[in-house]
Amino acid sequence: MLTRQGAPEKPLWQLKFTVDDFPPLVSINVKAEVWSRTEFKDVLLQAGYQGHVPPARTTTEVPRKANELIWTWNEISVMAGVRQLHAEIRAKGESRDLLSALAIGYANLGSLVDFHNSAAHKVYYARAMLYQERLSKQTNDTPWSLLTSAYVAAQIGMPDAAMIWIDQAKKKMTDTDRPLPWFADVLDKFSHGDLRGMMKSVGSARERDLARYLNLQALRFGNVDDLTIKAALELQKDCPECPRVYNILAMSSSLGPMRQGAYSAFEVAGTLLRKRLPDVTGLPESARKLIRGAGERLPERSEIDFRKDLVAALKREGAPQTDRDEPSLSALGHMIDDINFAQALRRVRFEGDNVDSASLCAAHPYAACLGAFTFNKAAAEPAAKALKAKIDLTQVTFNDAPVLQWLYAMEPTPQLHGWHQVPGYHCDALLADQMLSIKDGWFGKPDDTGVNPGNMAWCWSICSKLPIAIATRITRDWQHAAKEMESYERTYADDPLVTKALTDRYCKLKRYGDAERCAKLLVKADPDYPSYRVLASVYLATKDHARWKETLDKAIELPTSGLERARVQNDIAVDSLDRFDFQEATTYADAAAETGAAWAMLTAARCHEMLGEWKKSEQLVRTVSENYEGSRFDWMYWCHRTGRGDVRQAEELARKECESWGTTCSPSNIAELRATTWRPASRTKP
Repeated sequence: MLTRQGAPEKPLWQLKFTVDDFPPLVSINVKAEVWSRTEFKDVLLQAGYQGHVPPARTTTEVPRKANELIWTWNEISVMAGVRQLHAEIRAKGESRDLLSALAIGYANLGSLVDFHNSAAHKVYYARAMLYQERLSKQTNDTPWSLLTSAYVAAQIGMPDAAMIWIDQAKKKMTDTDRPLPWFADVLDKFSHGDLRGMMKSVGSARERDLARYLNLQALRFGNVDDLTIKAALELQKDCPECPRVYNILAMSSSLGPMRQGAYSAFEVAGTLLRKRLPDVTGLPESARKLIRGAGERLPERSEIDFRKDLVAALKREGAPQTDRDEPSLSALGHMIDDINFAQALRRVRFEGDNVDSASLCAAHPYAACLGAFTFNKAAAEPAAKALKAKIDLTQVTFNDAPVLQWLYAMEPTPQLHGWHQVPGYHCDALLADQMLSIKDGWFGKPDDTGVNPGNMAWCWSICSKLPIAIATRITRDWQHAAKEMESYERTYADDPLVTKALTDRYCKLKRYGDAERCAKLLVKADPDYPSYRVLASVYLATKDHARWKETLDKAIELPTSGLERARVQNDIAVDSLDRFDFQEATTYADAAAETGAAWAMLTAARCHEMLGEWKKSEQLVRTVSENYEGSRFDWMYWCHRTGRGDVRQAEELARKECESWGTTCSPSNIAELRATTWRPASRTKP
């Protein structure tokens, strides 16, 4: 339905239709491309809109600078490139090369911003598909144009459609046809699931960067965290300005990458804005003046003020009556807002409350969400109320699911329960949406006979070759995967996602010999902490304690960038405690506690307690209670349980914590009370 802005109750045009073909987005796109030349145009003319479009050109080269920008892996540059392409078309008319560049540019732009807390990436994906379909119609699907279609499909999350178009292009290719684009081989290997081959075959720098980006795309939904971290760090080497890299690092479970993602992103984004914004066509003088005045680097407080002024200028100059370019300067301002919010959210998630982080994204609709990271109910309730008033349900995606979950936890009403369901209703037939649907529980439980089989068939029709698809099928759809296990093990023997899924499935079936074989393949493919943990878990399941400990001791020798080594040491310490070998337990626990992790220090405290070393034990528990917001009661509990220590000060610390809650407990307060006990981390599940 189309309506005039400000009058949604008066439709200018509406149509109901049924999507019969698959993939549904391709079917819709074919119809939309026709409407853009017929019904949509007629409606605009009837509504009084006038305009002139220069006639299309048969051939033309894509401006060098614009082409360079759309292949630069940060959203600011890609948007600058897309605006330059639109300016070229507006001034001189479109061409097939320009349509191809626009489709690719919008696909890249949508992919780069799909972690933002907005629905902008869906708009960019729709535009990419529209220009791709227009090119398809104009060229009658030449091999060269089919590769544009394949690229768009792969980048937005339809790799099987990409595979089909690539195979069609190769079959149609003749000696007289235009050569396939430079990315053809990289895209071919990606869509067919050959990630290792893709990474090994790259030649030029741009092929390498694309391969690294697609590799990160393929791994980010897997459950082998170190692989995703490695892929992000590889891309970071040559594309250090990519905000998405830092978001992925910040969302990992490894302390070092989490810290880098939470803190480095702020400085990197400042450099990105100063360096890349001047490439934006039509950038207003007010924004250029701010950039010139900022210099290369500012103190954090000044940097925040600079960005807020910059966003305000872009939104002001990007009003529809002022800026006729595409995408608008206002969209650019909102994009920077989203980058700022993502950085503030990651930092607050890492360190807790942060005034500067809140100030950085004060204009973002979800700014109040930062109030979720507190145990203080008096502070959390106003934040939840402010956030509820800002939620626009039409814009909600799976990225917003944690926000909606927090709101429902604060106010468990039927209305907010309904809100929590909205991301699932906005799910599209794209790989990312399908993976997030699984994560959010929309597919039901693995192997159930309810919604899972149908949804898995839907997911499989979108992506059937990438390792993440194979691994997901093994994990969730055993009825179908069981027939292909030998083939999967043979074809994907060097892929960690698949070998881990095979190991987990065989363990679930108690086929431990098969599980051990696949776990050893996993260690060979990815000799890192998570892989050794998987192999150790097989020995744990078979009660082979000697090989369990031997495997973990081998893991301890690996380099570590965070808490991986400490977690392994903690697991061995807990096991030694269970076997009453307190001296061995203390050796491993003390090594883990050197990291300062609360769980490691609590395990070490228990070890020293069992040795009768009361002062050392209390010192460790006290340090945890005084420095970790969710552990304020541990010291008091220790004092009362052991009958030792400075119980007066421990109780004072606990009393102050209770007073900060007010008269009622929030869900996080209740969780803190329930967790108040000696709680060394148990053997971590791989």
